Amino acid sequence: MQKKVFSLLPQCKDHQTILQAKILLKHSDLMVCEIANRLNFQELTAFVRFFKKQTGMPPKVYQRD
Repeated sequence: MQKKVFSLLPQCKDHQTILQAKILLKHSDLMVCEIANRLNFQELTAFVRFFKKQTGMPPKVYQRD
């Protein structure tokens, strides 16, 4: 049981990060690089890859649509 809980923690963290990113992208004037920085990504490319993997689109496209 404990292993199952611990295996879900990364998924919960990813979900929360995506929710925060979506809110910031849609409801702030921050640039994508600033959002990546706020969400503790060391590199913009890592944030872009992560966002695209989770949502199916790059953050700039999500922000624009």
